[in-house]
Amino acid sequence: MSWWAQYWYIIMAWVIMVAWLFISRARALRKQLTIFQQQQVVLHNHSPIVKTTMMFDEYMEFHSSNGAKLTVHYDQITFVKK
Repeated sequence: MSWWAQYWYIIMAWVIMVAWLFISRARALRKQLTIFQQQQVVLHNHSPIVKTTMMFDEYMEFHSSNGAKLTVHYDQITFVKK
């Protein structure tokens, strides 16, 4: 008998445990994101947060209606994904 045939249940238990860990981690991250979005809406007086992007020759700016601003120069961009 091969090693795989003798210990298949141990290997399957590890596979199931790793899958469960990935699924529970994804659920926790999704829950944290939902809570963060709800907090942002409450902090913004229950009005929708408007996000604006402005493109210029040398850089782009991102503005949120809650006062956040981000400026990114094009030479700082290292990866673009479609």
